[in-house]
Amino acid sequence: MSRRTRTAAVLVALAPAALAGGCSSGPEPLARGGITSTTEESTLLETDRDQAIRAAKAQLRAFLSALDTAMSAPTKYGEDSLRAVSDPIGSKASLFLNTLREKNLRQTGRTRLKSVKVADDRIVAKDGEVPAIDLEACLDVSGVNYVDEKRKALPKDGVNSRRYVYTLTNKEYPKRSTWKVTYLEMSNEGC
Repeated sequence: MSRRTRTAAVLVALAPAALAGGCSSGPEPLARGGITSTTEESTLLETDRDQAIRAAKAQLRAFLSALDTAMSAPTKYGEDSLRAVSDPIGSKASLFLNTLREKNLRQTGRTRLKSVKVADDRIVAKDGEVPAIDLEACLDVSGVNYVDEKRKALPKDGVNSRRYVYTLTNKEYPKRSTWKVTYLEMSNEGC
């Protein structure tokens, strides 16, 4: 196996893992907690919870779109382009963008959100925590490729869909537009 093929195979195999893997350099991700919600469980209406979940799902879609855009031109778009919808460190986006830049690669195609469901919600946060929602998402990456500077596609790992769990937090809850992807965990399970 040539060095180029080996590098390509490793990158393609690790591309989804890069989003879920740790990185020892740079600042730590935002903590999963931080401030206390002033809403009590007994006063949180079901419609409030539903609205918060809908807003978090919309922000997840915005994050995936922004990440696809940034990865299609990683030298043009940086972590700042993702700050409105995520913590680029905690969401692992900056790690992946840096990997693409270092290897002079870019993404073609778009990620498709096949399904999303609530895995957990902590909208009414306990003392010292930020309201949070964990969303389990199934992403279809069958149309996504990575190409080098000569636009040659790297070999794919054969995985067309993968399950991720995204944690979205909202430091300004109940404001709906301020949910951000602050943590990402990838499963090795397909979906």
